[in-house]
Amino acid sequence: MAKEKIVFRFNEDNIDIVLMKYSLKKSTLMEYKTLMINPSQGGAYNGESLINESKKFIEESKVKSRKAVAILGLDGVITRLVEVPYMKRKELKSFIKNNINDYFTVNIQEYYYDYRIVEISKDKVKKISLLLAVIPKIKLDDIHGYLQSLNVDTEKITIYPEALASLLQKRTEKSIAIVDYVKDVNNITILEGNKLFLNSTSHVDGDIYDNYDEIVDNISYFLNFYSTRHFGNRVDKIILLGKLAEHEEIIENLREQIDIPMEVGIRTVSKGALFSDVFAQDFKGIDFKKALKLSKFDEGTRDKRQYIALTVTLIILTITWIGVSNYLIRKKILSYDLAGITKRIESLGEFEEEHNFIMQERASYEKDKEFLRKVKLEGVNHIYYLEELRKGLPSNILIESIYIEKDKIELEVNINNSTMDRVNLYVALNKMNLFKKLEIESIKLDDTENKDTILLEIRNPQ
Repeated sequence: MAKEKIVFRFNEDNIDIVLMKYSLKKSTLMEYKTLMINPSQGGAYNGESLINESKKFIEESKVKSRKAVAILGLDGVITRLVEVPYMKRKELKSFIKNNINDYFTVNIQEYYYDYRIVEISKDKVKKISLLLAVIPKIKLDDIHGYLQSLNVDTEKITIYPEALASLLQKRTEKSIAIVDYVKDVNNITILEGNKLFLNSTSHVDGDIYDNYDEIVDNISYFLNFYSTRHFGNRVDKIILLGKLAEHEEIIENLREQIDIPMEVGIRTVSKGALFSDVFAQDFKGIDFKKALKLSKFDEGTRDKRQYIALTVTLIILTITWIGVSNYLIRKKILSYDLAGITKRIESLGEFEEEHNFIMQERASYEKDKEFLRKVKLEGVNHIYYLEELRKGLPSNILIESIYIEKDKIELEVNINNSTMDRVNLYVALNKMNLFKKLEIESIKLDDTENKDTILLEIRNPQ
């Protein structure tokens, strides 16, 4: 008997709702709808109008099942492929919890995380390869609230590269590059078996034909990066999805320009359907639903512990206060009344400390004032460039310091031992078109890159 499932794909500015029916090896896309996120509601998924539209579509489709899968295709998701010493699964869970901070440059307290065992090496010294993934709590809580409002039974909350890895795990090719162009976003994922080598998203404004050269450059860049890391070997196959799979002229041009076997769609793709079998799988791997459950349990346990600790503290303070009060009363009766004078002397000391602090703050403000005066005289709106950097830099890049001159901005960034993060950083900076073109003079290919100092020269100061 065929089963039904509702699949949600969460993108930066929209949600795809896909109604699937599948049995054995056959899957059928029944209906799908794309709903745009209302910017007036702060770009949140959990907005009233979006929830009402989603409910209407699901109810009118008369889908019987309420089982659902959520796939996250968001910029805020960060992944890492790491190796750790071999250990039992229970020990591994504890190891990751205690060491997750070492693998990401973000404040992990503000992120949910999950992991998947990719493989266990069979060498003399056994090691475990892990795929780690994190997502901002504010985003996942928003998505979770949206799903709860629809009264669906969410089985898994996974990430888009993992959905592809699950789908392609039985393919014979050793390496596959999936290029999925959907709604002005070009997703490039390179898999080695079920191992994620890289996943990158780039935003393209305008028509696919107008930006064809940029799309080809983007694809070629990451294919060459793969070859560099694999001693000249290329990926075995390229799979085209999304809008790239809809235009015969573009497909032919790509085949002429990129000399790698190319496949359009995954298995059979219905005419006009953009997502097809990508949503039909019983996904295994990264599942942030576990992280949500664990977080809620931890919060409840923490609240209970805090309540108990607060109660005990109050009892101790009450007993201590009674003892101290009795002691002070007896001491006051047996001594001269010098307490008032002592307090006045102490308050004068506190006043002097406060005065010194205020004078230090004043000196700091005077320096800031002088800096702002110089900026105004130079006639360059540095705030504009800093804001563009904030919006355009990858979310996993941590800026440690910024030095500003008239037409130059020097950044010191933390890359956290990732060659790919350094490459993506330079791509993002060049794409802003605000600074003179940057080139990477040298790069380490063993993921030992950890810091970089970049001098940005403003093209046309404004």
